[in-house]
Amino acid sequence: MTRVLTEDMGMIVGLIAKFNSEDLHLRLTALDQATFSQVTKRDTISTAVPERQFLKELGRLCDKDTNGMLMFGTSANLTGQGQQFRVEDIETSVRESVDLIVDYGLQRWHTYGRGDVNFDVENMEVMRMGAGYEIFWDRMLRWFPHLLYEAGVELDDDAEYGVLQC
Repeated sequence: MTRVLTEDMGMIVGLIAKFNSEDLHLRLTALDQATFSQVTKRDTISTAVPERQFLKELGRLCDKDTNGMLMFGTSANLTGQGQQFRVEDIETSVRESVDLIVDYGLQRWHTYGRGDVNFDVENMEVMRMGAGYEIFWDRMLRWFPHLLYEAGVELDDDAEYGVLQC
């Protein structure tokens, strides 16, 4: 499902899944407690699976370096300040705290004015109706209805962007 949505269909989606707190990945054990608590919630972590080849390759290179760091990002905003869509709109303190900024300019999802869809893969539940939700909704119903059915889940309508229930 993840590969089909992100690679074959060119979507970005945040996937929420459980991690093993008894046997953490080495990169997670290297995080200080403050960072760890910001990127996890109870026993879950969300990973934005990138749609663009550059970010996929950057992730692959980070994985290849066993001493390397985890790559965090995407939102680039201060809590409560909203999503930023241009590098020049990101608060100076945020820009100065990162190691790398990739400036693609505006992307197709900026028109929504919100982050990406966050989807809990274990419970087949949308945790955040984000940018492109109507596309996610259509693709899940078209290509993966059996997964939703097995989980006893129905995807909700997005009142803001008017996904039509069919």
